[in-house]
Amino acid sequence: MDRVQSQRRCRATEGRGLFYGAVTLLTVLALLPLWTVHYLPLQDLPHHLMRVFVLLHAEDARYDFSSKYAVSFFPTPYILADYVLYLWGQFFSLQTSTKLLLSFYMVLLPWSLFYFLRSVDPEKTVLGVFSFLLLYNWQLNKGFLNQVLSLPIFFFTVGYWWRHRGRCGYQQLALLAVLVFLTYTAHLHTFVLLALMLGALWVLADRSWRAAGETALAFVPCGLLYLWVVLTRLPTAPELHVPPALVFRDPWFHFLEAFGPALRYFGSFSPAAETKLFAVAASVWIVLLVAGWRQALRSPFLWLAALSGVLYLVLPEHAFGIGYLAPRTLHFAPLLVLPALLLPRDVWMRTGVLLVAAALAGSQLFITHRDYRRIDRELQNFAAVFDQIPPGRKLAYWSVRGRSAVGEHAPFALFGAYYYLKKAGEFVELDEAFTGPLRSVRLREAPRTSVSRAELAAETLASRPVAPGGYIAVISVGEDEVVRQAAQRFGYAPVAQFAGVTFFRREREVDVPWEKYFQFGAGSDFDYLVIHEDITYSQPSPPPEAVPVITYGNVHLYRRVPAPEKSLPE
Repeated sequence: MDRVQSQRRCRATEGRGLFYGAVTLLTVLALLPLWTVHYLPLQDLPHHLMRVFVLLHAEDARYDFSSKYAVSFFPTPYILADYVLYLWGQFFSLQTSTKLLLSFYMVLLPWSLFYFLRSVDPEKTVLGVFSFLLLYNWQLNKGFLNQVLSLPIFFFTVGYWWRHRGRCGYQQLALLAVLVFLTYTAHLHTFVLLALMLGALWVLADRSWRAAGETALAFVPCGLLYLWVVLTRLPTAPELHVPPALVFRDPWFHFLEAFGPALRYFGSFSPAAETKLFAVAASVWIVLLVAGWRQALRSPFLWLAALSGVLYLVLPEHAFGIGYLAPRTLHFAPLLVLPALLLPRDVWMRTGVLLVAAALAGSQLFITHRDYRRIDRELQNFAAVFDQIPPGRKLAYWSVRGRSAVGEHAPFALFGAYYYLKKAGEFVELDEAFTGPLRSVRLREAPRTSVSRAELAAETLASRPVAPGGYIAVISVGEDEVVRQAAQRFGYAPVAQFAGVTFFRREREVDVPWEKYFQFGAGSDFDYLVIHEDITYSQPSPPPEAVPVITYGNVHLYRRVPAPEKSLPE
């Protein structure tokens, strides 16, 4: 046994110079997109930075945030990025702090895979190079900072648990609890998935009561923290205006999509080119999996990856206003399967696998760098427009549906928030996607709205359309006729009702009349309006009271001129 272990360690160290050279080069390439642009083109990032801005200026009399928002640093899910950005925001700008935070992520994700693989099988550490291919993924470019931060913590935790399971001393148990705590503060979805995956690993590979006890003890502190948050914050929180609905896609369509279109969830801003790279990587993984299928079937990590895929198929796409639950799960599958792959023993073939992984990752990072530079030129046009607006004004920012998208993302949709960060405008009210009981910043009062929960459910039937065969489950809200009429209008038919939940199935496609623009910021009560619209496709359609001021590229600035008051007859 010792001789076998010695041989495996020897093979693991072969080609170490090439391995470290490839990792160093790919790390530099991974950092280039962050540090060669002025603005990061991450879709939701501007509004997340507005929340951190509130934290940094909570006691600043210029903003009077304390009258609108309650600030808390109590450990909750989704707060880890806020902790880091708040700390670094004392010394750097929020843009620089975000780049530093994402630089840590770029370094930590590959090394968490190296640690995870080395904990399971040192020979397969080289397969961690494939993780560079997934650094700039769909979640990152959506601006889900806490979600991407949770990925390296997840794999460090699984690797540490595997290495020390069933024989944790006090120090090892304390460190395991710290890793679980970091996962909890990063993202609730990843925290629940971690508990599920460790439980599955225990069933598949260990089943010792000591390991079960150690795992339970590591999760107890976070369980108590979350229970405290639920008991103390939810009862006193303002009524949340979230749709009482869950959106499910057609399971069979979802299954078929996993072999093709779902690859877009791993990509950035050039899905056509990136999907080809991911398809090549998937082909390599399949070859390595099939070549060692007997070993793979004995690996518990193959079944963890399969479990992640099953969750992708059965979880709702959206639930109660929380978006993209199924895609968030899918990202774990290709990384969890790595320990189950057969890595050739021949040094030349191992080197070939390393070079293929490095070439694919390098190509994807080059594409991302090009895309970030291209989008940054348009974002700098926004910044030039903001320079024309005096400080302290109300700003509305609109972008054209569809035409303003780059690949699978809309990096221009929320960018107007940088005006508030830059020039201290009259701060717009953050919506419930960026505040709430589980956030560091919470609204003191419920947002003013006349929209009922039934109307929110009806809006979900329109705004979250699924392909025919998909389902939407709506919880009874007392105005069910409103929901039924909306369902009929948008091509849904009721198929079942259980315990106050009605399931609607999409029977046919129906054209939904969309507004031309995504509208954010000050709404109709604005001083200045910024419209992002490519005039080669269509001309901007501002309201009558908006007069043009200046245009940079596809960014158009308007100033509101109030309509003259009509004089009364004498």
